[in-house]
Amino acid sequence: MPDVELRAGSYEIVELEGLSNKDIEKMVRRECSNFSDAIVKWIIFLSKGYPYIARSLAYICDRKNTEMEMFEFLKTLKDDDIKHNLDKIHTTTRR
Repeated sequence: MPDVELRAGSYEIVELEGLSNKDIEKMVRRECSNFSDAIVKWIIFLSKGYPYIARSLAYICDRKNTEMEMFEFLKTLKDDDIKHNLDKIHTTTRR
């Protein structure tokens, strides 16, 4: 954002929008090049454009032993209770 100049002691509100699906995909593939297209698509869908969430999901998936374990973890995020928590994270991230 070239029109924003921040100096020590200054405050300016900057509203950030989520990244595009393509940008999230690039980020995930750069950090975890071994992920299948299906895993990357799930991460893109669940992150809703928020890089912090995408990185967190990629980090957790990268610690799994198999792709099946990655799928099982990502599927749990569609569970109603966990989806509620993920939605709260999305809401907090937007602020």
